[in-house]
Amino acid sequence: MITASVGAFLKALGKRVVLVDADAATNGLTLLYIKEVLSRQGETDEGRFPEGLFEGNDLTDATALHLPSGVDLIPATYHFVNTEAYRQEDFVARLSRELGNLRSEYDYVLLDAQAGSDFCASVAMRKSISDLVVLVAEYDPMSAAGIERLKGLLRDDLTYSRTWILLNKILPEFAKNFSDFLEIARYLNPIPWDADVVRAYARRRLALDTENGNAFTIALMQTVRTLLGDDIEKDVKLWTENRAEAIRLPIKAQYNDLENELGFILEESAKAEAQQRRLDRWSFMGNIGIAAASAGIGLVFISDKGAANANLVALVTGAVSIAAIGLAIHKLFVVRLAPKTADKLDLAKLNRRRQVIEDQLKKLETLRAADPEALLRARRET
Repeated sequence: MITASVGAFLKALGKRVVLVDADAATNGLTLLYIKEVLSRQGETDEGRFPEGLFEGNDLTDATALHLPSGVDLIPATYHFVNTEAYRQEDFVARLSRELGNLRSEYDYVLLDAQAGSDFCASVAMRKSISDLVVLVAEYDPMSAAGIERLKGLLRDDLTYSRTWILLNKILPEFAKNFSDFLEIARYLNPIPWDADVVRAYARRRLALDTENGNAFTIALMQTVRTLLGDDIEKDVKLWTENRAEAIRLPIKAQYNDLENELGFILEESAKAEAQQRRLDRWSFMGNIGIAAASAGIGLVFISDKGAANANLVALVTGAVSIAAIGLAIHKLFVVRLAPKTADKLDLAKLNRRRQVIEDQLKKLETLRAADPEALLRARRET
């Protein structure tokens, strides 16, 4: 997966790339692209069936398969023969012949070999075969010991100047901490192991996104940049700037849309708050009405107690009038004009939406000002 991802990224930079499956034990690249390999099984070229690296001999050429990504692949086998039974001397001659042809046709030839020190892997790591060697390992004591053992067994080929170590499946929070100091010890930028990568691997797909970028792509870009240096620095810079600008366009459009929506919400909120203040005043007057009605009812009750006194008739009449006026005020300002529950909920929703939009605008503002690599890494937030 790492080999295929590096190849696809280099192709996105405009490079001519071919992958060679030199893994006699598992045929990993061949299985990754098994559909494309199977589609070529029955084809013939000038009466000759396609041959993988472990098929044919040093007098014939292996058949390259063109992948949808634009990268070419030489499978371990097209016909799924027992590649581990391939004679060692034939493998050395075959691989040397293929590399002699491929070096003139491609900018980069990536050999994918079995982990460890089996014969085919040892040949692929020879100085006479490859220019650089990347040892891929996970971050645990057993893997670290295996790396040191391998470097000890092949000390003449795995020299400091041509050998790199790549830590795979590192949790994102650890990957950030490793990046700064590992290059000194000839460690490449770690490859993060997050949900996107897990899903891609489970579906036999690359987690690489060369159109929009993601954390995996940025980590891989840093790996390739360290590995190949000045040869691709200009291409990487151009690629990141182009992708970043493509991402900024929808960010700008989204930012403008959110600003317009926020303006509308502010207007609606201002209207609702003004209406709420008027209703509060009306409610206050309604409360006065309740108080008046209560006073009137109280006077009626008192007057009723003293009904024997004829002079209290006028007082009773006045109390009834006060109660009637108070109830009328309450009915007008509280019952008819008081805000409905739905109106209050709408105002609360407006305020919540306003807060959400303001938070989104802050994030987009940060993204708009971000450098290209940070923008590609955080592109999901758009």
